Amino acid sequence: MRIYVIKAPKFIGSILKGLLEAFHRGD
Repeated sequence: MRIYVIKAPKFIGSILKGLLEAFHRGD
């Protein structure tokens, strides 16, 4: 359970960063 708690933020953070970069490039 703790592994998911630790990995989740990094995994989600990477996706959010990728989406933000994609949106900025799209704009």
